Amino acid sequence: MVAGSSAAFLYGIGANLVRRYLAGLPSTAVAAATLAAASLLALPLAIAQWPQHEIPARSWFSAAMIGVLCTGIAYAVFFRLIQRIGAGRASTVTYLVPLFGVAWAWLLLDEPLTLTMGIAGALILGSVALSHRAAR
Repeated sequence: MVAGSSAAFLYGIGANLVRRYLAGLPSTAVAAATLAAASLLALPLAIAQWPQHEIPARSWFSAAMIGVLCTGIAYAVFFRLIQRIGAGRASTVTYLVPLFGVAWAWLLLDEPLTLTMGIAGALILGSVALSHRAAR
């Protein structure tokens, strides 16, 4: 619970710092620099937890595609949103991530949808819509 709350708090701070200090830079450059810095910070932990067995090429390819296509492009779009609509409104888009996770799990993995998921999804969508409406 502490990690999740801290992440949400720091996400908001980070978005505002990007808006304030990096507004003139291209969003792709900001995304690349952010991900490069995060990779360097995570490197000691990755080395410490390196598996004893060989990692298959398919796993390396999958990790690279997730990093480049999913995270890299998403960050570039997110930083562009910060520049265009502001940090507060742009950060609300991150609340949609759980909805997409549930949708992809349902579509691709045939996982069941529950009433709790439906209620949570409605609350998320309603909150995001309300925050965007209130910001205008």
